[in-house]
Amino acid sequence: MRRICLATALTVALLSASSAWATSAEDFKIHQLGNPAEPAADMRFRLFANQLGVALSGFNFSPAQTLGHSGFGVSLEYGVAKIDSAYWPRYSQGDSNFVFLPSLHVRKGLGFSFELDGRLTYLQNSRMAAGTLALKWALNEGFTYAPDFAVRGHVTKLFGATDFDLTTAGVDVGIGKEFGLGGVMTLTPYIGWNLLFVHATSRLIETEPTRDEATAMSEPLATLNYFSTVDMADNFSHRFYGGLRFIFATAVEIGLEFSYTRISVSHDIEELPTQMDVMTFGGKFGVDF
Repeated sequence: MRRICLATALTVALLSASSAWATSAEDFKIHQLGNPAEPAADMRFRLFANQLGVALSGFNFSPAQTLGHSGFGVSLEYGVAKIDSAYWPRYSQGDSNFVFLPSLHVRKGLGFSFELDGRLTYLQNSRMAAGTLALKWALNEGFTYAPDFAVRGHVTKLFGATDFDLTTAGVDVGIGKEFGLGGVMTLTPYIGWNLLFVHATSRLIETEPTRDEATAMSEPLATLNYFSTVDMADNFSHRFYGGLRFIFATAVEIGLEFSYTRISVSHDIEELPTQMDVMTFGGKFGVDF
């Protein structure tokens, strides 16, 4: 019961803070990418979707080791993603290359070295949030001289976007090893590789929202269009990550993590890049039961 109360309290706190931040925020306006009928604008949507997908899915904040069949963990996390704002339909007037992502992360250990976890991530300065559900299986853990090894599958869905939808999915492989320090804490370094798929669709958008009323009335459909679908089947990236986890007094958990992703997109548009880099870094504070 205490676990449920604690998780509920943390959720309420995060959502309350998110609501306060979002009251004066502006969401993405993908019409700023250009008219979808133009190949360059269509490709800018693909580059934007990939960057956003990597930013929202770019954190594990846990090593290969699981919590055990009766374990339960709750943590607050704060991540920062470095993107290229030149291909980013800003929800504010700034041109920052950084996206800020506070999260609530809940993990539950299961039998046979499985672990289920869920994360609620708020896209700061917006009315959008993302939900992530993941399942991890530690094929090897807890041995004295051998490292822990696990595979993890995950799905992330963006909520609150007004004119597009975005979903990511992926599988990663992680390895790590826990070390005792002075009998009062443990340190677990870990590294991993993640194959990440991004899927995005555009709703019908007004490509020229500043048209005067008379023109809009005379030609109501003239500037409505869709961006092409970013298909998950042929749109994937490789993400490499590493981190450190500290546990004090067997329960208090502090973590740090960094990741690097290279996005590759094939096209023949000279003014647009075919490769982009996204880096994420952040920390967590939590309690394991």
